[in-house]
Amino acid sequence: SSLSAKYHNYFGLKAGPYWTGKSVNMATKEEYTPGITTDIRDNFRVFDSLEEGVIGYFEFTKFPNYAAIKTATTPEEYVTYIKNAGYATSSTYIQNVLNVVYQYNLTRYDYWVMIYWQKHWRIVIRRCIYQANGYAPFVFVLLIVFFI
Repeated sequence: SSLSAKYHNYFGLKAGPYWTGKSVNMATKEEYTPGITTDIRDNFRVFDSLEEGVIGYFEFTKFPNYAAIKTATTPEEYVTYIKNAGYATSSTYIQNVLNVVYQYNLTRYDYWVMIYWQKHWRIVIRRCIYQANGYAPFVFVLLIVFFI
């Protein structure tokens, strides 16, 4: 999407009332009633680089309503906690994300990320950026999002 390609917002982070950085107004869909999507326009956060976009996600998850994600020990728990905190309105969000995790066996990266994350999170992000080496950023972003 242009939100990720042009604005480095890989997670669809909206520019809510506490956001003081740059933003862009874009069309999106929300699912307020299960199975029924509504077309809306909303302001989304803009980041200047891939690294800032990934770091922006982790800054975003510091809000109190996301506290439970820090206790997650499985991808299923993490995705459930983040959905319940209000991150996504799609009624199929949890299953859609887990389908990607299972399809690409992304849990194989859990151990490495968990060991180094606490002390070296900036290094982890930089290594992922380096290892992507021309691949779609979304692939390694998934690695970070679901297992940290």
